[in-house]
Amino acid sequence: NSRATNYAPGESGPALNSLLKDISEKPPNVDIKYGKSTIYCFDSEAFRFAVATAPPNRLPFSDDSKQDYENSWRRGVGECERLFKHIISLHPHKVRDTLSLNTAIQNINLLTKPLADIAKNIADNQNELEIHKRRMEVFKGDIEQLRKKLYIPTVDIVTIPLDMPKTSHLYINYETSIKKTKIRDNKKYRRINNAVEAAKVKQQHIWELEAKIVELAVETEIISKSMARFACFLKENALTPFNDAFGNYVRYLIKNEKTNASQTTGADKGECGNTAEKLELLLDAYNQQRQVFKDVMDDNVSKRVSISIDEIDNSIGELCHLKWNGSKIEELLECERKTRVKNHEIQMEVSHELPEGATLFNKIKKYIIE
Repeated sequence: NSRATNYAPGESGPALNSLLKDISEKPPNVDIKYGKSTIYCFDSEAFRFAVATAPPNRLPFSDDSKQDYENSWRRGVGECERLFKHIISLHPHKVRDTLSLNTAIQNINLLTKPLADIAKNIADNQNELEIHKRRMEVFKGDIEQLRKKLYIPTVDIVTIPLDMPKTSHLYINYETSIKKTKIRDNKKYRRINNAVEAAKVKQQHIWELEAKIVELAVETEIISKSMARFACFLKENALTPFNDAFGNYVRYLIKNEKTNASQTTGADKGECGNTAEKLELLLDAYNQQRQVFKDVMDDNVSKRVSISIDEIDNSIGELCHLKWNGSKIEELLECERKTRVKNHEIQMEVSHELPEGATLFNKIKKYIIE
């Protein structure tokens, strides 16, 4: 109905302009041009006139009314032609790019909980390794007792897929439990014949424990940096306000660890590790990396520098090839994919009661039953 405003936006113009400004200044931070080349005004009265005068309606109109409707029709035709010319001048959208972008966003969302769970598992493993290392450093037993101590303590994640997803801080498709094991290399330390060899083997084992602690710390750093990159990518490309699901879930894990630690008593309290502290360090590193990525992107905004889909794919590939946790990350990612697909297969059964007097339908029902 734009004829009343001389085929212009009229009172809706300022409101529309304010809305577009908000979209530009707030997430998703998309610039939508507002001007003559993107505004097209039509009036539906010409279409109503065409319907009213065509058979079988054939409604009569005065000459003045016909003239107004003809002017409206010509104006509408002109606006259509201008719209089509603008569409033709636009560069075709690359559908493949959108599909790749959606895949990257989906993979990031699927990795959020697995990476947080893996980060906690790394902290648990580091605690077990540090405790065992301290025991080895003060060990003074004989050779036979030493052989029993020559193992690498490991905390494994056991995944339990859920029949139906749960929603708390994020979309949860599986639950986890831990399984503690001792990895031994009996062949390596089978021949320990004297105190000198025992001391050498003991020191070598301590070095192996230290090496794994360092390697796990490197993997934690890679996880925090990758998730920071993912968070900035989501914030840049999301159509809805960004939700820091990874940071929120890590804070949730920290809270749980502190609660569990406060409830630990007796001898177990002395052996209790500092998983919560390690997760807090992870969260700090994650936030610092996010800020680094944000600063780089803000400094290069005029050059349109951003995180590419290839960088996201490379980061996911690096995570899935980590020495100690790569295979587990890949397993949890696949578990997320399968449960998401399963939960989308919704079967619905609807029952209908036939109304009284529906003779035809009752006959059909009787025929089918018989």
